[in-house]
Amino acid sequence: MKMEFAELEKELEHFSKKVAEHFRASTKLLKKRLPPEEVSQWAEVGMDMARNCYKSWDAVSEYFKATPQVLDHLDFAKLISWADSGRKLCQDDASLATAYFKSSPQTLSYLPTENLTEWAKLGQSLYQGDWKSTALAVKFFSDSPKLIRWLSLDELKQFTRLVNSLARQQHYDMANELIDSAKGVLPGIAAEDRKQFIALGTAIANIGSKDIWAYIKCCPQALSQVSSGLRGRFLTLTEQMIKLKPEDATDFFADGAEALGKVKHELHAEVLQRFEELMKKSLPAAIEFLKSSPVVLRRINSKDLGEWFEAGVRILGRNEDEGIAYFQLKSDRGEAILDQLAPGADLASFKEILHRYCKALTGKDVEIVPEDETLEETISWTQAERLSPEGTIVYLPSHVKRYPTKEENFAWLKVIVTQQAGHLEFGSQEFTFDKPSQFFDDMRPHLPEPSKEEEEEEEEPLTDLERFFRSFQDIKLAKAIFNVVEDARIDHILKQEYKGLSDTYQQIQRDELKLRRPLHLLRFREALVWLLIDLTLEKLEDILVPEEGAPFFKSAAPILGKVLSTKATVEDSAEATIRLYSIVNKAPNLIFPPEAWQVTETATGEKKTKKTVTPVPEPSIENLEVKGEEGPSEDRETREVEITLKDVADGKIPLGLIYTVYYEPEEMEATDAEGWDAPPTEEPEQVYYYDEWDYAAGAYRPNWCTIKERTLEESAEDFVQKTNKENPLLVEQIKSQFQVLELGHLKKIKKLPDGEGLDLDDAIQAIVDRKSGATPDEKIYWRKQKVERDVCVALLLDMSASTAEPVDMSELKLGAVLPPGMMPKRIIDVAKESISLLIGALETIGDKYGIYGFSSYGREHINFSIIKEIDESFSPKVGKRIDQISPLHATRMGPAIRHATAKLEAKDAKNRILFLISDGRPRDLEYGKGHADKEYAMHDTKMAFTEAARKGIAPFCLTVDKEGHDYMRDMMSSDMGYEVVDDIKLLPERLPQLYRRLSI
Repeated sequence: MKMEFAELEKELEHFSKKVAEHFRASTKLLKKRLPPEEVSQWAEVGMDMARNCYKSWDAVSEYFKATPQVLDHLDFAKLISWADSGRKLCQDDASLATAYFKSSPQTLSYLPTENLTEWAKLGQSLYQGDWKSTALAVKFFSDSPKLIRWLSLDELKQFTRLVNSLARQQHYDMANELIDSAKGVLPGIAAEDRKQFIALGTAIANIGSKDIWAYIKCCPQALSQVSSGLRGRFLTLTEQMIKLKPEDATDFFADGAEALGKVKHELHAEVLQRFEELMKKSLPAAIEFLKSSPVVLRRINSKDLGEWFEAGVRILGRNEDEGIAYFQLKSDRGEAILDQLAPGADLASFKEILHRYCKALTGKDVEIVPEDETLEETISWTQAERLSPEGTIVYLPSHVKRYPTKEENFAWLKVIVTQQAGHLEFGSQEFTFDKPSQFFDDMRPHLPEPSKEEEEEEEEPLTDLERFFRSFQDIKLAKAIFNVVEDARIDHILKQEYKGLSDTYQQIQRDELKLRRPLHLLRFREALVWLLIDLTLEKLEDILVPEEGAPFFKSAAPILGKVLSTKATVEDSAEATIRLYSIVNKAPNLIFPPEAWQVTETATGEKKTKKTVTPVPEPSIENLEVKGEEGPSEDRETREVEITLKDVADGKIPLGLIYTVYYEPEEMEATDAEGWDAPPTEEPEQVYYYDEWDYAAGAYRPNWCTIKERTLEESAEDFVQKTNKENPLLVEQIKSQFQVLELGHLKKIKKLPDGEGLDLDDAIQAIVDRKSGATPDEKIYWRKQKVERDVCVALLLDMSASTAEPVDMSELKLGAVLPPGMMPKRIIDVAKESISLLIGALETIGDKYGIYGFSSYGREHINFSIIKEIDESFSPKVGKRIDQISPLHATRMGPAIRHATAKLEAKDAKNRILFLISDGRPRDLEYGKGHADKEYAMHDTKMAFTEAARKGIAPFCLTVDKEGHDYMRDMMSSDMGYEVVDDIKLLPERLPQLYRRLSI
């Protein structure tokens, strides 16, 4: 038996060393648990797949690897049944079996063992023989653990039929999106309502592809706004809408959920009950009631809702159009009833007083106008008022009942008028584009100007403020940020100027913010702008922020603090907007679950304990830790830094210093400040999972790391073209070197009938043959013949945050904030130039090459950017992607190396090279037992390089870290190449030289 297993292992090595390794490891474990004949039977199933299925090595490898874990759930008979199902999948397509075997251990944690065969058949039913259906089936198997955890077998069958129906209509994108949507939605739906979620999807799919696409897209966010116990009921109502008015069903689903999101969760049941009652009488009236319910419940108490509702039902019974207008809040009768139920402050009673008050503050004859239409929600602490663009009219609600007494409601009106008058009094309407700010180095002069076409389209000349907003790609976002910043500036001045109103002013601000939707229901970019408002009202330690978004919030905080000064101007608000826009625009546009929102924290002390940020008065520069030319020392003492917004606003703490010292996330303090910019934000095009090597355990952590692959976006500028123009002499020098390389790659070919010269050995042999009477060979000449190069290289660029460091620290003044185009050259910029110059050389000699970048923010967020795929032809697009390369997060090298290796492994080339360019050692969140666990990261990286070498790929690592020799010898095996470039400025010349040496 021992000899038999040895022979099987030897045969498996012909397929793949990885297969043999997994077979050897699993056999060792199974022999302890199963009798020899059962182990043999198990092994034969794997051998059968390896011998008879096309490209089955990965599938067989996963089969052997998964078996010990699967055996924890199955007896041997069911284990063989499981294996047979995988073998059938492998006969269809090996990738199906690979995904099936790989996900089986986790799936069996939730799937009853008697349903195992049915599960395999469901995945197989999605396969139709083409690549799209193959990818869909693979996704089904891969995501099965996250589906089966929440769905019964019958529900899974129903769900798979829906996915299949989309696929058979060639809507594969929708089918894939549906699986992703289900993974996010199912955990939040009660068990008894999950079938309804699928049934609704099926019903909407029958309407048309546009509707099901809208349902898939909005479903996660929509359902998150509905009280968890009522989501099934809401789904049922939507399904009824399909029968009554199918064309409006998806709009109702999105708009209805949004309306409920603005109502307290404890009132959702009552609102839905009244909607159902009204639905039987008039569907349009019911829809209007649901949409207006947030406004109504802001004006009256929930106990008075029934009386207002019944009055509307009576009107509806007499005249449907009048009843619809009533629930639409466009009826005089309805307004009168609301006023009666909501006694408070009438604007008419106080209009003259407020007019005089406003005139006294501003010196202008400002008109007070009632505004009773439902206003579009904007990002501002107060939603009820609206200042006219020309600044001479203040709009206020005709009736206010936010508080139980008339005095409190009048105080609310007074604060709102004060806030709006403050915009007039302190210059919000007087913005001048070219006027210098007080607290910033002005970046406005460097913003792009509106095009002539845009200006010609305008009937009137653009105001300076409109011209400013036109400089941003997302004008709506820029306006929202500007409004928040300018409100914060005005609020701060008013509370300083009018001390008697300050406490009431701040309390009303806080009360107003309680009426907004919970931030965990919003995508984080919008929530981040709201958080800036919170920052002007709360202490930093009282604000809840998701951990993944904390770096953005902490980076934005000091910028907002700069305008909290009585000396700040509207131009300061504009400058703050530019900086905040950049931060918000990079933030992850995700919805974080409620449990992810926690108080902001910072690492303090040697024990790396967490402590909330507590402001202390007047810290000094001497107490802050500053990066020197040599970079931060890893053994340095970490000082606790505590800063108030006022310190930043008063200019006591330079903004640049805040960025580099204080507002780095605490998780990154031990990683050379990598990662201050927060986790990846872009939606990945593909997701891959890789094992990670745990040297202490002597084993891999399966599927431990998540690679999120995306193609880098293109900028407007071709960086390659720009670099070539700026370095013409170097370009020619490199090009000539590689042309010589191309010409010099010749091989001497012998035994030719004619050629450049005689081969002495063959000529002598011909003479001997002739004298001995034998027929001599006439092929006695030689010729040098050019040998075609067969080289394929993957250039892998470290895009960690530390590459943002300037090449020459002397160019950067402490605390300076430089405008675009005046920043000192960074490590990443030199690396981009080097790659751009190398491209010309590679194109000259015709080598196949791919360019990729990577950064990470923990094992689940490894961003792998495609700049150029190996099979992609060079074009200006590549240069525009290189221009977008920028420092991001941390440096988890192992998974990035494995992913680049996989790309090279798929290419048929004689010489395959993996060329890594980095600026330091591998580091990341939890890359080992803690941030200081350098050994774990080093060993995993070394193993990733070793894996590449085993696959016939030559790894090479180039680092610009001056201390690279200290760890490179340990990270790279003796037969692997590396080089430390002490002077980063030499990299553009050195990189092509190194490549030339490697590829010969």
